[in-house]
Order: sequence, then structure tokens, then C-alpha cells
Amino acid sequence: MKNPGRYLILYLFLTFSLFALELNISPKKIHPGERVTLTITAKGKKVTFPKIKKIGTSPVLEESVSQNITLEGGKIFKTFSKSYIFEANRSFTLSAIPVVVDGKTLRTDPRKIEVQKEEPKGKKKFYFTLTADKTEAYVGEPIHITFTFRQKLDQKLAEANFNPPEFRDFWSKTNRKLPQQIEGDYIVYRITYTLTAKHPGKAKIESARMDVGIMRQKKMASYRFESVKWKSIYANPLTFTIKPLPEGVTLFGRYEMEASTDKNTTKANEPVHLTLHIKGEGNLDELEDLSPEISGATLYADKAKTIRRKDGLHFIQKFAILSDRNFTIPPLKLRYFDNGEKRVKTIMTHAIPVHVLSSSQTSGITSALTPQPKIQKEVIYAPQAKTAIILSLLAGFFTGAMLMWLIMRKRGEKRERKRAGYSLQEAIRKSRNDKELLSRLLPYSEKSPQIRQIIEELEENLYMGGRHKIDPKKIAKALPDLLNPPREEEILS
Repeated sequence: MKNPGRYLILYLFLTFSLFALELNISPKKIHPGERVTLTITAKGKKVTFPKIKKIGTSPVLEESVSQNITLEGGKIFKTFSKSYIFEANRSFTLSAIPVVVDGKTLRTDPRKIEVQKEEPKGKKKFYFTLTADKTEAYVGEPIHITFTFRQKLDQKLAEANFNPPEFRDFWSKTNRKLPQQIEGDYIVYRITYTLTAKHPGKAKIESARMDVGIMRQKKMASYRFESVKWKSIYANPLTFTIKPLPEGVTLFGRYEMEASTDKNTTKANEPVHLTLHIKGEGNLDELEDLSPEISGATLYADKAKTIRRKDGLHFIQKFAILSDRNFTIPPLKLRYFDNGEKRVKTIMTHAIPVHVLSSSQTSGITSALTPQPKIQKEVIYAPQAKTAIILSLLAGFFTGAMLMWLIMRKRGEKRERKRAGYSLQEAIRKSRNDKELLSRLLPYSEKSPQIRQIIEELEENLYMGGRHKIDPKKIAKALPDLLNPPREEEILS
């Protein structure tokens, strides 16, 4: 008789293989505040994983599911895995987790989750911390944080790699790395960020990681060997309370605003340049472009620039305004939450009237300055009186007609030159400085990318200390090609 125990062992083995559960924890060594991945793997045709909201005392932050197909003993098996990510802050025992595999409920074994204890501050060879200038702020209020890494003077590092956290709840801006300093028995490195919260509520910065390669020396016989041992050091997490700004404002800080023009009187369709300047401290770099609405005028807006200077942030936006009639630039308003007075404030610029000279006014001025022809009188004596009178009348008629034709032609040419501005090419060629050249090119900023680039370089020269060399004569010569760039089909043909 065959041994029945052999079949029982085979049945139990196949059953265990079919419904086997695996539980993996990564990483093996867990530091306070570090993210941990718990993965459950099961084999079967249909696997149902539990919905887990908390692991220990920590909420589940992320979940993911994967599937794999394997061939074992000529049979096809499906392997399902589900991962739960949480943040471990203290040691605890993980209870058995139920998983339904092909209608049967299986359970993982309980598991002890060990979180490493921090060494006392004075005995650490390395330590890594995160600090902030405040833990309570308004939406849009700048928060300054500092990552500080300290290394014992007697520790030699081959390399150190900073792995910043993901600032999910914040807009972030990396500031400059501060130079290393020696403080007591440590070499100190600092990296600073400026953050602004995206929305009200609780906002958290996860643990950042510093990977350090520590130099190790080994001695074998009369030889010494150096090796690198890698270690990960984690900074503490931080949680912030973010308050909403009142009355729907989005700007936070304290600001001053002014608007100015290069002139208050201009000729018809000659540009007037408006400059808007906002200065202060806060989240000014989040301000969108501001454009005044001016009736009866065409407005060309330059892209706004936000510049950091010693006295704070500067928001600068420039406009070119063209019209054939008088117009007024209306006041521009800015609403923000004043961090000093703790209230919403509105600041405004003054209205700026601009007088536009009509064509009749400009031609009247020209006529007054044009010299009038002198008419000479001739005295005719009695014997030739009749013949001389007839000849004088004929000569006067033809002379007057010719003179009138010349005057009308001259005036027509002057009016044409005024209307065309002595032609755009001539005006550009005679530009005396970058400001004049900018005013003549600005209305054509959308004609081609090349003109747009020239305008940007002129603006950098005028307002940001740029040193671009720009030759008006070369631009005038190339103007027909710049104003009429070849179309795509012409390039391809």
C-alpha cells in the first residue's frame, strides 16, 4: 500500500504555495520621521487586499497595486502585490493583516517595527536638522527654512549628497548655499529655502535625507586600503498651520506703488511710455501682469519683471500707449494683506492725463515757421504802360502759379514725411540712444521674434544694467526682413 502521508505533505505544500503571503518592510533600518513602505504579496486567481487607513499611529499616505504572472509546474499563477506608505515616528508591533485569496481569508504574521533611537546630540558624528522662522503663517506669507548639516571635525567624508523633500503643500524657492563654518567640534553646512503655502490648513515638510560617504581605512600586512561606507541621515519633519488671507486677497506683505510717463504731451499716434513700479517685501513674484484700460487708445504691454535688490523686491512693468486723441491713464489699484497692520489695504496710483496734438495743430506750427516769398514791385512809366501792364499780368500769373505749385508740393512732402515719421527705417537709423530706439520698435514687438529679442535686450540695457551692443543702423538696414519674416511654406519650398 502506498504511503498516504506523502500525498498529504504534497497537498499541504501545493496549498501553501498557491495561497502564500509575504510581508516586506523597507527600509530595514528606520529613522524617526522616515517614510516606510509595507508590501503584501499573495498568489492566486483573485486577491482582495484590505483598506488600511492607519499603520500603528501613522496615517497611510500612499497606496499602489501591481500584478505579475508566473509559470510554475506547467501552471500559470498570478501574483498580486499591494504597497502602503506611511511615516514611522516610534517603534510598534504590526498586527496580523487579513487578505482574501480565492475566497479564503489568510493573515500575515505580526511584525515588530523598530524605529532607531537618536544618539545624544553631543555624541553624534553627524546630525541633520530642519528649522523655520515660524510655524504659523498666512497663505502667501514667506516662510524661511534652513537645513543644517553638522559633521565632526575628525570625520572624513568622500562625498555628501543632499536629497531635499518634496514641498507638496508649498511653492518653494532655493536660496544660495551658505559657506561652511566651524562651530565648536563641528563643520556646519546650511541650505536655505523660501516657502509660501499653497492653501490653508495643516502643511507638512517631510524628512529630508543626507547621504554621506564615510572614509574607512583597513590595514593588511604593510598595506593600507581605503573604502567608502555610505550612511543616510534624516532631518526632522516640520508641520505648519496655514491661515487663509481675508477678503479674497492673494498678496501678502507691505508695498509702495507708483506710475510715471516719459511725457504728458505727444503727437498723434506717437507712443507715450508708462512705467509701473511696485516695491516692497512679500509674495510679489506671484503678482500677475497689470494693464490699465484706456478708452480710445492702443496699449502694448511688456512682460512684467520681478527683481530682488538690497532694498527688497521690485515689480516693474512697462507699456507703450498710442492714440490720435487726448486720453487719461486711470489709477491702478493693488489690494494686499499688510503683515504689519494685519489688515487688507488698497494702494493706488494717480490718474495721468495725456494731451495729444492734432494734425492741424502740428501743421499750423509748421506753417508759421515757413518763410513767405517776397513780392517785388516794379514802377512802369507812361510810354510803355499798356504793354508793360499786360506783360506784368501774364508774368505774375505764371510766376504765381509756379510758386503756388512749389509751395503745395513742399507742404505735401512735409505732411507725408510727418505722417510716415520720415519713414521707420530713417527714424530707427537716427535713434540717438537705446530709449529712442525702444520707443520706435515697441509697436512692432509682435511682428517677429527677432524684433522681440532686440526689445528685450534694450530693456535689459535700460532697466537691469545690461550691456548689449545694439547698432540702430544695422537694424534699419535689416528692417524689411524683420517686419516681413519668411513664412514656413516659403522656407520649405
